[in-house]
Amino acid sequence: MVDERLPVCHLVRRSFPGLILSVPAMSALSRAQTRLEQAVARLEKALGEHRSRSQESEASANVMQEVQSLRDECRDLRGKLDLANRRHAHLQTVVSQVSDRLDGSIGELDRLMEG
Repeated sequence: MVDERLPVCHLVRRSFPGLILSVPAMSALSRAQTRLEQAVARLEKALGEHRSRSQESEASANVMQEVQSLRDECRDLRGKLDLANRRHAHLQTVVSQVSDRLDGSIGELDRLMEG
């Protein structure tokens, strides 16, 4: 169960405890979180307007178009956030591999200098 009141970066950290988010990744997550919150706020506003104008069919149609637009935007933002998370995980793997190789090279240099 997801606590929707938590920022996305906290949800990601909770879901992936060993994940270390870089500043650019956190920034991307924060921007995605902000855009998602804005989309939800517009959706709630549109739904509120829809309820107050339920008897006006033209206004109702406009609100429903806005609601669908916001749903589409929300779906797109979720996809972008998922892509950013996958890219970040891949970059973490690459960084780990490079770090291991550097450690190995440093160890080899130490052995050459000693022997």
